[in-house]
Amino acid sequence: RLMAAEATGGQVQDLFKWQDLDMKLVHAFSPANPISKKALFTGRDALIRRVIDAINQTGLHVTIYGERGVGKTSLANVLADFLRPFTSEIIVSEKVNCFRDSTFGSIWSRILQQLNLPKPEYEDDFTPQDVLSALPARRKTILIIDEFDRVEDPNVDAAFADTIKTLSDFEIDTTIIIVGVADDVDDLIAEHESINRNLKEVHVPRMLTDELRKVVEGGIAAVEMSIEPDAATQIATLSLGLPHYAHALGQAAGRAAIDAKRINVEPQDVRQGSAMLLRDSQQTILKQFDAATASPRKENYYFQVLLACALAPTDHLGRFRAKDVREPYGVIMKRSVEIPAFSRHLHDLCTPGRGAVLQKFGEAHNFRYRFANPLLEPFVLMKGLERRLVGLESVRPRNV
Repeated sequence: RLMAAEATGGQVQDLFKWQDLDMKLVHAFSPANPISKKALFTGRDALIRRVIDAINQTGLHVTIYGERGVGKTSLANVLADFLRPFTSEIIVSEKVNCFRDSTFGSIWSRILQQLNLPKPEYEDDFTPQDVLSALPARRKTILIIDEFDRVEDPNVDAAFADTIKTLSDFEIDTTIIIVGVADDVDDLIAEHESINRNLKEVHVPRMLTDELRKVVEGGIAAVEMSIEPDAATQIATLSLGLPHYAHALGQAAGRAAIDAKRINVEPQDVRQGSAMLLRDSQQTILKQFDAATASPRKENYYFQVLLACALAPTDHLGRFRAKDVREPYGVIMKRSVEIPAFSRHLHDLCTPGRGAVLQKFGEAHNFRYRFANPLLEPFVLMKGLERRLVGLESVRPRNV
């Protein structure tokens, strides 16, 4: 009985060990929410330096823009932590999110409330000149306006442009950082030209494969586990430059290793982690995938074309041309193909009938395409690997 009790005690202790590691993984990776702690933020050194340079110049403000899911909000969240070694001044960093019905007055009402300053008595009458009077004059203040692209009121753009110009003209030591989904600053702030010299544009591209590998290796090391170089590279490659997937797949692969009672993550754990992610994907992604690929016809190649789009080389805005799709589509179909073989599919994938999962830009014979939701791309890629339509060697690492 004593030996049985000791064995049982050892099993319980062993169970607690693996459960503890599993819980640590939850904190080591942040797939569901933007990163808010400097310790979890890896890569993007050059971008951080550019923003810090702007913040340290009175009269200069910042716009952070790029595709969905590339880490814009995470970059904004950790700025104050990165700034502390560069200045001895008191830094006050506040962030507010915008909504569809946000107005200039409602945005500033929430900012002033967070700064413990008097809110405007009448939000509708609040002006850029009122902002000048309301802000602290002798305190370094960073104000982050996130999801600016969601605002539907066209007057907000002009009001913020006037505010930036006013703060710059009077040399108020406040930096406004506007964050949003956009291809360029003109998409984010319509009044961009009027404040050109007062605005530093920071485009956040997708992360490089080497940067994402560091994210994965850092998260695994934080829970006192290890990961084989090939496994880390696989996760970074599958993520297609999107930190969300690097965090999600790093966490899932770590859990697969823990389930196997190992503290070293191997390539087989990446495969199992990928299967977990496909099974537990957000309903939004699943609906978009089904809308794009479902068909009662036996010869339905929409999935193959969509997979080829995920494998196509892109420009810095994530756009690709029909000719970029031809090579990966040929690999998938195991035959030589020409553009007419899939041009109708590309067109259909841009229409509501196929969920409009692709966006089309430009003019006929020079169209460029892009995934409307970038997070669908790695999902499609992992589906293709699962169905053995392609191998990981077909994915181009993002190292430039």
